Amino acid sequence: MFFIWRREEIERLLCEKKEELIGYWENQKEKVLLRSSFEETSKRWEENWNTYYQKILENFKRIDSLSETITTDTAHKEKLNDNLTKIQELINNFTPVEKQEIKNEPEMQQVVSDLSRQMNEINNLRQELIQQRGYVQSLENKIDVQTKLIHNLISLYERSNNEPSQKEKEPVKSPVEPAPAEKVREKENVLEKAETRELAASRELPVILGMDPDQNKNSLKKLIGGCSELLAQLNVLITDTKKRERNEKRLARCKEQMEELSEQSEDKLVGSELVAPLVKILERNILKIKGGADVEKVIENYLAQIGMFSVPLVVGSKVTDKELSYISENCDYTDVEKERDGEILEVASKAYQLDYMTENGKCPYIVEGSFLIGKGK
Repeated sequence: MFFIWRREEIERLLCEKKEELIGYWENQKEKVLLRSSFEETSKRWEENWNTYYQKILENFKRIDSLSETITTDTAHKEKLNDNLTKIQELINNFTPVEKQEIKNEPEMQQVVSDLSRQMNEINNLRQELIQQRGYVQSLENKIDVQTKLIHNLISLYERSNNEPSQKEKEPVKSPVEPAPAEKVREKENVLEKAETRELAASRELPVILGMDPDQNKNSLKKLIGGCSELLAQLNVLITDTKKRERNEKRLARCKEQMEELSEQSEDKLVGSELVAPLVKILERNILKIKGGADVEKVIENYLAQIGMFSVPLVVGSKVTDKELSYISENCDYTDVEKERDGEILEVASKAYQLDYMTENGKCPYIVEGSFLIGKGK
């Protein structure tokens, strides 16, 4: 009887020790996987960072080259303008008959044609310089996102190594719950794609929508096709079930309305005839989605497909006369000290701008923002 009791006691102790060792091993295995994920991700990010850095250096060289070309061509343009003025003064002294004869001269026609061509080349170089600056800015934003994500993963890794020893005895979590490293990596992929399209002095987004109905229709198709990817990215960042369902309905409605818009006749797919209803659709659906800075980045990346960007009116800045067109009449005001008059205290909804082409040139379409603004006593 004594030996039976000793055997049962030994078996019980062995079972407890076995469970303790299994728990310890699973915990250590999770740390090993996390370490492996960290090293793999760090290596990938380092390669991406080096790639972006090389691209930035190449584009800086390109910008310097363009700047030198523009400087040279600007001086050449001034010289051409002087010559053109002198020619015009000479022509003004001629009789009507002599003027007509000069205009019909092949050499004079060639001079006018050359002047026009060189002026167009200078304008094209300026546009290319603006685009290159924008591309460099997007690469710098990518590096900022990568750096932030690396710091987040390092913090997660350090926390896992500094856990108290008693946690090693806790049961292993359910396999249904994704590992922390997988959650971080999934969120990283979403934010990595979301290049922030903020308005800056050194950068402009290209004008996408204009007077070409076929090109506008293709841009609409990209927006419509991007609704599914946008929803997937939002679901990574937003975990609340009710908010997810609400966003799914908004995007489904937005997609349906844009499809109806794309089926309009060609005269309704150009200029303001297209931009006004399109922005209203986006304003009623996409711009209603809230969820913090990361969600805003994803949404702004989606809107950048048609050249739409948010206007940088942030808390602490003062509204200038030029920015009054971005401020809704329904904004709230509160009394503040005199020196804080016109200061933005809260941002209820951002202001947006979409530049598009008409027969008369580039025009802005503005979505007014809602703010709490200080009013000096």
